[in-house]
Amino acid sequence: MQARQGAAINKMYGPDEILQRAARSYPAYLRSVIAGEKFFPLVIPFGKTAIRDTDFATLRREIAALKETPAKFTVEWVEKIDRRWGRQQFPAKVYFATAPDFLSSIGKIREAERFVQNLQLTRSVCPEMEGWLGGNALKIVENGDIWPDILKVCRYFLDNPRPNRFVRELPIATDTKFIERNEAIIANLLKYLIPDSVDLQARSFEKKFGLLFDPPLIRFRVLDQALRPRLGLVFTDLSVPADEFAQWKADGVSVVITENKMNFLTLPRLPNTIGIWGGGNAASLLSAVSWLKSCQVIYWGDIDVSGFEILSRLRETFPKTQTVLMDEATLERFVHLALPGKGCRTDAALNLNLAERAALNKVMSENLLLEQEKLPGEVSKRALEALVLKCASAEPARGSNDTHPATETLLLEGYRKMTSIQKIERVRALTFAIQELALLDIRRRYPEADITEQSLRLASRWIPPELMLRAFGWDSREAGY
Repeated sequence: MQARQGAAINKMYGPDEILQRAARSYPAYLRSVIAGEKFFPLVIPFGKTAIRDTDFATLRREIAALKETPAKFTVEWVEKIDRRWGRQQFPAKVYFATAPDFLSSIGKIREAERFVQNLQLTRSVCPEMEGWLGGNALKIVENGDIWPDILKVCRYFLDNPRPNRFVRELPIATDTKFIERNEAIIANLLKYLIPDSVDLQARSFEKKFGLLFDPPLIRFRVLDQALRPRLGLVFTDLSVPADEFAQWKADGVSVVITENKMNFLTLPRLPNTIGIWGGGNAASLLSAVSWLKSCQVIYWGDIDVSGFEILSRLRETFPKTQTVLMDEATLERFVHLALPGKGCRTDAALNLNLAERAALNKVMSENLLLEQEKLPGEVSKRALEALVLKCASAEPARGSNDTHPATETLLLEGYRKMTSIQKIERVRALTFAIQELALLDIRRRYPEADITEQSLRLASRWIPPELMLRAFGWDSREAGY
């Protein structure tokens, strides 16, 4: 019997808990204001109470707190008789009788007054919004201070759908940056108000709602002086609107795309090549440039998750895109230059080759970031020269000579003007390019080979097998080249 008397009972709510429960009804109150429905009295569910031998003092304190609270809810009391404690009063019902009592208790008087004002203004300025109001009362509250200006914007677009003007020149009595600061709520409203005038496929606010915008620019460099007359260019470093770049024609050139500006600025001279700065947005910027499909596209990005994701997206449009210095061998060779990554991972099925996939797995497992501008300049230069040369040699021949006559004439003139030192340097660079090309082939054929094995296989392509065996203990005939 004693155990039964000590059993737990429902705890009676104190004033703070009552107010917390009341605050949860605030959105429903706002909706009732919009609908013009009766909301009061608002009854707050209340825990049942009873007396136990062990909690009578606590119960008395809780009852006293309810009687003494300054909160403006009403408590209805019921009198009960207990065998031990005699006649006692217990709370039976708690409710708010009026809106002022409710709002002052939860600290929402001013906010609710502004809500009513904004509601009236909405129905006056934009009655077309009526159907939107009921499900979005809190959006009006959240934007209460700027709601009159939001209505000005909505009214303008209702009267002038897809205005074909820059957002900052719209004749609306708000500051010029108001729409840009509040794009989210304005877009939400305009999709409701002018659904037939919204381009839902567009990503930017301007494209969605028919506004002019500062077009994205594509910056590129001509890396071969002989290309300038052929392409009709005076300058070697240009920035042009993306849509105009897409209409241009530079078929048949090699294109090196970099994400890092420093890599772009330091691209070496490369035959029949232009460099493009992607700035982290190459895939979307270049997706409409159809003439790139006739070019040898080379992507040179950081060895990290983001770099490989951009590469994969680029291959969606240009599936033959090749990479330079974005393989596991490069990562292992220069891992001492790597930084801690941002902990990014990807489960997407990226379009990567085996060497790129191995580098991505290492990046994710060890949380690494190898920025391409950290690599030695001579290494980058040789790798780019080798890959450009490989791409050029892979192009289908056009008769006995695939060089444009004008380009060939300029090349010969350039060679004649070279000093002996410059000619030797050119031969040296080509030698390094051939070696780097051979090294790329070795990495492709033997992806598991470490740096030492790669070097031995590279040397064996120039050194006779007998000398390789005596000097390095490497049997080229058995191990292969």
